[in-house]
Amino acid sequence: ATQLDKAADSSPLLSYFNFNDLTYLAKNKARLKIHVQNMEAAQSFFLRFKYSAEAIKSIQMQVGEMLGDFMIRQNCESGMLRIAGAGLNSVKGSGEFLVLNIELTDAAESKLENSLLLTEIQLDEKQVLLDQNLDLMGQPVELPTTFGLSPNYPNPFNLSTIIKYQLPEKSQVKIEVFNTLGQTIKVLVDKEIEAGYHQLTWNAEDEMGRVVPSGIYLYRMQAGSFKTIRKMTLFK
Repeated sequence: ATQLDKAADSSPLLSYFNFNDLTYLAKNKARLKIHVQNMEAAQSFFLRFKYSAEAIKSIQMQVGEMLGDFMIRQNCESGMLRIAGAGLNSVKGSGEFLVLNIELTDAAESKLENSLLLTEIQLDEKQVLLDQNLDLMGQPVELPTTFGLSPNYPNPFNLSTIIKYQLPEKSQVKIEVFNTLGQTIKVLVDKEIEAGYHQLTWNAEDEMGRVVPSGIYLYRMQAGSFKTIRKMTLFK
C-alpha cells in the first residue's frame, strides 16, 4: 500500500489529534499544544515530525496532563523530532496530550511556511504515514495583562468541556471542580504555569476516574491573589 492508502485506511488516528492551539510567547518563541479528542484506549504512541532548521532552532517537549503516568522519550536532531511514550495503563478520551516549546531562528519570519510537518502517528499497533503541514504562520500575540477565567465551552455539555484561562505572569495555578455542596470533585491543575493563554479539558470524571452525574458544577481558579468561580452544567 502507498502512504496515501495507509493514511486513508488509518484516518481515525489523525482525527483524534488537534494541532491548532499555537501561541507566540515572544518574538522567537512559540508554544504548540497538542490535544486529543475522544481517543480510543492506547498503551503506547509514537509521533514523528520533520522541521526546517532555517526556521526552527530547537523544540522541547512537555508531557500533557493526559500522559502523567507514561514514560516519554524525545529525540530531536537533523531536522527530525521523534516522541515515543508507553504506560502500564491505557490513556483515552480527550485532553492535553503534548506541548511543543519551539524556539525560532532570527530568520524564521520569512521561512515559517511548511517549517513543521507531521510525518507519522502510531497508537499501539496502528500506524499512519503522512505529510501534514502544521501551520506556524499565526500572528504573534501579546501576553495578557490580567488574570482571567473564561466560561467553559460548550455549556451545557455532555461528558467533555473546555476551560480557558490567562496569566499575565508565571504563577502557581490551581483549578478545581466541585459540586453545589462544596465537595471537591476533581483538581484539574495544581502547578506553576508560564504566562500566556491556556486551556484544559474536563471529561466529567472525579478523582477516581468515575463519570459524575448530570447536574450543576462549579469550577474555581486560584493564581496568586486572583480567585474566581464559574458555573457549568453537565447534561447526559
